[in-house]
Amino acid sequence: MRTRKIYFELNDLFVEIDFGTYALMMYYATQIDNQKNKKVFDATLSEWVYRVSYDIPKGIYSSDNDTSHFIPIDIQESISFITNQIIPALQNESFDSILQKYGGQTNFENVIYYQSTEYLKILSLGGEFYEDSKGVLKLYFMELRDLFQYAHNINTPFQTWID
Repeated sequence: MRTRKIYFELNDLFVEIDFGTYALMMYYATQIDNQKNKKVFDATLSEWVYRVSYDIPKGIYSSDNDTSHFIPIDIQESISFITNQIIPALQNESFDSILQKYGGQTNFENVIYYQSTEYLKILSLGGEFYEDSKGVLKLYFMELRDLFQYAHNINTPFQTWID
């Protein structure tokens, strides 16, 4: 079975996450702090997807443009949120399988996820592949944090796309 993936790239830095895993990460972080996670989530969108999702004029952006939505202060806040709240929460998590915490994949996809914060619903889940151990999620959050930090340091948006 082929599953969607989300990709992030900036120069030699490349992050690839199975789409279900990414959705689980975003949901988990939403449970910690919805407002802070919205900034993380928005930073992982392309500027075009961001504008379409929030009904903002598309300007020069089109569906074939993979440039990320990049607001430096939001990127910095996202780095802090991942470092100071998400990673410690995962380290202290009592469940190794985060999907188990949410009643398994079917319950997560069909019940819990769609009762979540409105902005997450644009992901449209169903039958995705998940890597759901707290250790794996921690590593992916660390990779995202490092990508955000690199982009922030050189003041350059990264590329992001789903395939």
